[in-house]
Formats: sequence, C-alpha cells, structure tokens
Amino acid sequence: MSQQRGLDQGDLAAATAAGIIDARQAERLMAFAAERAAGAALPPRSSPDEESFRLVNSFNDIFVTMAIALFMGAAAFLLGGFAGVAMVAAAWGFSEIFVRQRRMALPAIVLAGLNALGTGFIAVLLISMVIKQGWITYMLVAACVAFASFLHYRRYRVPIDVALAFSALGCAFVATVAASDAALKGNLLIGSSTRSMVALLLVGLVGLGLALMFDRRDPNRQTINTDIAFWLHMVSAPAIVHGVRMLLPTLTGDKADIGSSNPAMWVVVALFTLLALVIDRRALIVSSLFYIIGGMVYIFSQFSSGRNSAALGTLMVGALLIALSIGWPTIRRIVVNALPLGRLRASIPPVT
Repeated sequence: MSQQRGLDQGDLAAATAAGIIDARQAERLMAFAAERAAGAALPPRSSPDEESFRLVNSFNDIFVTMAIALFMGAAAFLLGGFAGVAMVAAAWGFSEIFVRQRRMALPAIVLAGLNALGTGFIAVLLISMVIKQGWITYMLVAACVAFASFLHYRRYRVPIDVALAFSALGCAFVATVAASDAALKGNLLIGSSTRSMVALLLVGLVGLGLALMFDRRDPNRQTINTDIAFWLHMVSAPAIVHGVRMLLPTLTGDKADIGSSNPAMWVVVALFTLLALVIDRRALIVSSLFYIIGGMVYIFSQFSSGRNSAALGTLMVGALLIALSIGWPTIRRIVVNALPLGRLRASIPPVT
C-alpha cells in the first residue's frame, strides 16, 4: 500500500493553474495548513496535570540556537550601529528555514526575541533623531516592537511573539508613568513611585487576564493557545507580584517594611499559589519564588546566623516545592473540588 502524503505548495500551485481553486483559496489553504502545524497537538502526557510546554524538540534545537547566537553575536559586533537591521533580517530569514519549514521550538523562541530586539534598536535610533519627548519615544518604540512581533506571529505562529508584543506595550506604559512622575526626577533608575508601581500592577493584571483568556480556549492544553498563555503568565505574574510588593508600604501604612517579611506579602503568595493550583499553572508560583525565599530567610535569620539562615531558608523552599511537585495532582484535586467554581470549572484543565 502506497504511503499518502499531504498537500504542499507545489500541489496548490498546480491546482490553481488547472482552475480547480483560485489564488485566494490557495493562499487560505496554505495559511490554514501553517496554523494546524503550529497548533499541532502536544506530545502525549502521562497526566493531564503536567504543564506541557514546547521548548526543545531535539538536541538539534540547541545546536541551531548555538549557531544563531554565535553568528549574530559576531555580526552585531562587526556591524555596530547597523546591528538592529542585521538582527531583524536574520530573524526573518532564519525563521523561514528553522521555524516555518522545520518547526523547531527553541530557535523559534530565540528568533522571535531577536526580531523584537532588533526592531527596538532600529526604532530607538530613528525615532530619537526626530522626537526628543521621552514618553512619545517610549510609546512609538513599543508600538514598533509590538507590530514587528505581531507580523512575526502572523507569519510563523511563534507563541512567545504575543508575550513580546504585550511586554513592549506594557513596559512603555510603565516607563511613561514613571517618567512623568516628579518623584523620580526624570531618572527611571532612581526608586519607584506609587504611580509607576500601580501602572506595573495594572499591566500584570491585564496580562493575567489575557493569559486566562487563552487558557480558557484550550482547557485540555493541546494547541498553540496553551503556549501563548504560558508566556503571558511568565510575563504578567512577576509584574503583579513585584507591583504588590512595592505597594505594600502604602497599603499597610508600614513605610519601613517593603520586604518579603511583610505578612501581607505572604497572603499574596498564598493567593497566587491557590490560583496556580486552580488553573494548573506553576509559572505563577515560580514568579513569587524570590519573595518566598526572602521570607523564609528572614524567618530563619531570627534564630540563626546570616549565612545559615540563607541556606536554611532556601532548603525549606526547595523541600516545599519538591513536596508540591510530587503531590500536585492530589492537592489540585482537593482544592478544585473544594471551591464553588460552577461553570468556570469547564474552563480549567480537568483534574485527575
């Protein structure tokens, strides 16, 4: 029995020439095929509670990524001011081979980042020549990066492109608020004002909302939507946690305590852990890991020396994470079954 093969671009061109389909239909079929390839099912999982995530398909991904890094590092050094152009050109050129044709995971992530970074360099160089107003520059550069990431996503369907576009716009919003705050005296590296931290928190909440929207489209974690949601969670969760942490002195009235020892911070971490269990996203816990370790170190520092307290605090957090990893399906089942989720339960990954 002969092995069947799928339609390729040559078949569609022949069908168009024969009048079977028109050029517009051929273009739509190719776009549909690319969409299906990008959103192909993830490898089978031993448990629905595993947070599958495409990073490396094989060692060839690592090999190609190393080659791209070496090539672009040297090219950027040699080209100097034209490095941004080289980054964008290389990102699109290599994406045609390694992403569109070979569907390689890690090179796709690196090339998407290269496209955004190169576009940012070009935009800063060109826009700063004509516009000297800070906040306008931020917004225009962010718009350029977001648009470049959007175009890259439309062509290659790389999930991280969505998070890169969102990050660019979010950073521009926070930078604009920070630059307009007289408390910073125009220097973004000095301190952090209440308004800028509120802006950061808002960006994080919007990102979390977008991530949950993509998660809801794919509760079984089988399509490209789950990868888009993963990257949005990775971007938005740290913004939320850091924004809340920096706002705690204002909210609690304790101006001296903005550290992880603040009890209110533990409430935030607990809520994040609860949300992570419900929506089955470990990324939310990872985002607050630094503050959990800081809190544990503070607790142990009350009973032992500084060096030992750091080691003991880190050891305790590691032990807790190992226990959570082992019992994640059981803990998640208990939490989800105990909460009155109602219709929302259909929008989250099934429990086992």
